[in-house]
Amino acid sequence: MKEKLAVPNYTVVTADNGKTFFYIEDQKKRRFASKRDVQYFQFHPKEIYTISNDQLQAFEDGSIIQASPVFSPPNRRLFKWKQDVYLLVHHTFCRIDPEIVKRFAFYHQPIKLYPSQFTFFQEGKPIVPLYRESLQEFDMSLYQTSGRKHSS
Repeated sequence: MKEKLAVPNYTVVTADNGKTFFYIEDQKKRRFASKRDVQYFQFHPKEIYTISNDQLQAFEDGSIIQASPVFSPPNRRLFKWKQDVYLLVHHTFCRIDPEIVKRFAFYHQPIKLYPSQFTFFQEGKPIVPLYRESLQEFDMSLYQTSGRKHSS
């Protein structure tokens, strides 16, 4: 039986002193195609952890992360398309309300998307504050009056 790993998902790691970088996602290791891709997706050196080669080898291989020629981004990064900000979740772009972005204090700026990159993934349900979501689902027709005046 495999031992539980102490490396959480959505973490950038290296096991060879920064020659190769991996993003742990869904308990798989996704290799960055180059150091330039680590920078493009706005991961900072303070966010990169060194782990042992044995720990790294315990993860299955996932798809490569690269900006081009094939756009294959990591999940849980912010992206900007036109005026809206999106969070990539399970390979789906979900528009995210600016209030949510502030609340969760993302430490990177949204990465600008090109049209071909935006259309590469489907668009999912927007991420909005809970109170706003409940207002959107609120059915006002249930509370409209019939037009009759009430007698007192």
